[in-house]
Amino acid sequence: SIQRISELKAQKRKLEEQNTVRKESKVTWQKLEAKRELLREKQAARKEQQTERRNKRAEEKERLAQERMMRHRSLEAVNMLPHVEIPLSSETLCGEILWKKLFFAEKAAAKAKAKAEEDARIAAEKAAAKAKAEEESRIAGEKAAAEAKAEEDARIAAEKAAAKAKAEEESRIAGEKAAAEAKAEEETRIAAEKAAIEAKVETVDVDAGSIDETVTATKSETKAVVESDVPNPLCSSSRDELTALTVVMLKEKLRDVGKPVSGKKSVLIDRLLS
Repeated sequence: SIQRISELKAQKRKLEEQNTVRKESKVTWQKLEAKRELLREKQAARKEQQTERRNKRAEEKERLAQERMMRHRSLEAVNMLPHVEIPLSSETLCGEILWKKLFFAEKAAAKAKAKAEEDARIAAEKAAAKAKAEEESRIAGEKAAAEAKAEEDARIAAEKAAAKAKAEEESRIAGEKAAAEAKAEEETRIAAEKAAIEAKVETVDVDAGSIDETVTATKSETKAVVESDVPNPLCSSSRDELTALTVVMLKEKLRDVGKPVSGKKSVLIDRLLS
């Protein structure tokens, strides 16, 4: 169980390290995305500046070209006149002024139209960039949500594994307790059986001793009646001879003469000598 707990703790530390590495990689990825977005914005601003400079140069070239063309037309108109000194009338001057006004009005309209088109293009590019940024943000949000869900699933799986391990550990402990209780009950039963057997053996020994004593007393009385005139051969034996005998031999002699066989060796000798 201690080894299992150590393995679970090691797995938990490993999961925490993986989560930390995943979070660090996520933060690093977000920083890289922010840097890339900043670079893209700088590149877009640089492109817009380059486009504006190109447009200004093109407009300046067009203006110079139109001025040269106007001067050229004016010179052609002067060359087409007869080589006579004709004073310029007010009508001629008004026509030239009107033509210049019309020319500059057309130029201003073309310039305004080009600027409007350029503004519309820039607005469309900005809208597209904004939509792209929103799409990237949405994708990043979905990735973050998926990662959070994966982390939550991993945490739930780890908690389930820990709960399962805990339940198994509790079941094992309960099984061990039940086995210990069964073993104690078995030992108690065996002890009770042993005590019952010992009590029964003691009862049997007591009954056997009383029966032996009764039989011995009966035999002794019978022998005393039958052999009242026969002298006892044990009485002639000395204490030293009887002391040299074993307890078993003394009990056999007592059984022969019909006397009780219980007691110590000295009691047996005294009983034989009496």
